[in-house]
Amino acid sequence: MIKKCFYCFILFPLLISIMWAENLPPEKTKVLIDPSLEPAVLNTNQEILYPISEGRQIDTLIYDDGSPSSGYYWGAGARMANRMSPTQACQILTIQYYCWSRGGSETIDATIYDWTGSMPGSQLGTSVSLPMDATQQWRNADFSSQNINVTGDFIASFNMNNDQTVIGFDAVNNGRAWDYNGTSWSAWNETYFIRAIVDYSGTGEPDIECNPNPLNVSAKDWGNFLQFTYRNYPMKIDERLMEKMENVSPEELLPVIIECDKLIDTDFLYSLVKGMGKAERRSFTINTLQEFTSSYQEDVYEYLESMENAGKVDRLSQLWLTNSIGMKATKAVINEVSKYPTVALIWLDDIPLKPHVITGSEFSNIESIPESRAVVWNVQKVNADQVWPLGYTGQNIIVGHIDTGVNYNHVDLADHLWDGGASYPNHGWDFDNNDNNPMDDNGHGTHTAGTVAGDGTAGTETGVAPDAQIMILKALGGLTIFQNAVNFALSHGADVMTMSAGYDSANAGASWNYLSTQDRNVLNNCLTAGVVFVTSAGNGDNMGGHYSIPYDIGIPANIPAPWYGSSGHSSCMAVGSTNQNNSVSSFSSRGATQWFFSPWYEYSYPPGLIKPDVAAPGGSPGITSL
Repeated sequence: MIKKCFYCFILFPLLISIMWAENLPPEKTKVLIDPSLEPAVLNTNQEILYPISEGRQIDTLIYDDGSPSSGYYWGAGARMANRMSPTQACQILTIQYYCWSRGGSETIDATIYDWTGSMPGSQLGTSVSLPMDATQQWRNADFSSQNINVTGDFIASFNMNNDQTVIGFDAVNNGRAWDYNGTSWSAWNETYFIRAIVDYSGTGEPDIECNPNPLNVSAKDWGNFLQFTYRNYPMKIDERLMEKMENVSPEELLPVIIECDKLIDTDFLYSLVKGMGKAERRSFTINTLQEFTSSYQEDVYEYLESMENAGKVDRLSQLWLTNSIGMKATKAVINEVSKYPTVALIWLDDIPLKPHVITGSEFSNIESIPESRAVVWNVQKVNADQVWPLGYTGQNIIVGHIDTGVNYNHVDLADHLWDGGASYPNHGWDFDNNDNNPMDDNGHGTHTAGTVAGDGTAGTETGVAPDAQIMILKALGGLTIFQNAVNFALSHGADVMTMSAGYDSANAGASWNYLSTQDRNVLNNCLTAGVVFVTSAGNGDNMGGHYSIPYDIGIPANIPAPWYGSSGHSSCMAVGSTNQNNSVSSFSSRGATQWFFSPWYEYSYPPGLIKPDVAAPGGSPGITSL
């Protein structure tokens, strides 16, 4: 039986993606700036990134012994300082403070001091004056041109012009803070958020016992130095999660994502795969991300595994595409994890992916569609049937299909589903229920799979790539489930991923930033691995209406496509819907969108980022699938 489904599944550029999977876009370039000359300031409000050229070992020393509340707080707000070995040589490039509140002060002097062995000593170099013109933002003092080289400990300090007190921290002595009253120094126990970026320019190996490890420890095995970006937040536990924790029982398990403070820079990782073949770049990307994540998360993950055995943690997942952890945990465990120095943020992962389904006036004439026994109109509209004789049928291409599951018994699909062996007898995985039976209990996933690869066994050709193998990824839960599905697809050989679902930008609230940045790191690394991600731009509000611009495009469709800009490339291709007469379907989400999240800040609105990236048949008079 032919089933007519009147959903908006707008992934007809899949055929383009299948051809693209073997011929990825041109490599992007990245200019490596010598950090001894000039810092590469990516975001003056949040962080500085020093690109690493061969022989340079950039790392960040941070002091933080708690959470900010009020008053004058500066620095990292994330974790304790690194402990350099007593003889470790480095050049101080930048020191940073976090301006929590102004208090009437307009400038602040950043100064570096030597360490006497018991307290701060003489001043090194010249102080740098900085504005204190906004609250809750980073301020960066550049010392790279002063060539301040130290061996072992030093003090990074900040002196407000309306207060003679100097607050600093020593980088070795347990990250201790110090106070100067104009005459003498004394230890200080308050919370300060201070960061120092250094270049290990001296001879000898970096101290591999420091926390976190220097950048080149794992990279030695690959013959390259890795470049990292850092995530820093004023509080370890997100406010919405904190409110949720106040109103649950001690036994209740809350779905959360733990973001570690350090992750491999996606642009830099992309630059390392230049010239690699398809299999090599996938293997390199996966192995590099997995090895780093496993090593960096070792302590916290070991603790969480013990809590899982005790029944206080469930669905523990190592999210290696973003150096994060997904889980369900009690509030006591969440509080304990927040104390780990490598944890930047914990937030509530309770927003599920929403299938893009629509009914409306555009389908009012659906009964007049003939029971065609040929090729459906939408496949003909994009001329897919004309390239099948040329060999572009999707043969030997695996499509990771993220949706509500698939009816794997359907005759139009059954003979070209992914063969996962004995471990995956039903051609995929159910990430929502965590089992190996991804049977569709909704209908949407089977319909969209038919648009991808329905081969006409039942009588009508419905798929743009009728020989492609469908890898069934039943995954419409939160971001942990989504990342687990993508991890699975990458690890098991998917060439292309498709998804007709997303998170509503307009309804994401405080999670908009978290969902968007996490997904961008996921899709940036997918492109590095050589895998295209095709997603629907959205169906407005799924009720026939639209959200205001720039919030109508969903997540992850809002992520810049591979052809935008000179860096920050992702594998995202967001697809809008057209009708049979080539007009825009009334339900198809409108752009522009915006991308103004840390650390990219590329497309503020207006004018924003053009979306959708591609438009293709998905509207009136309706799509016949399977």
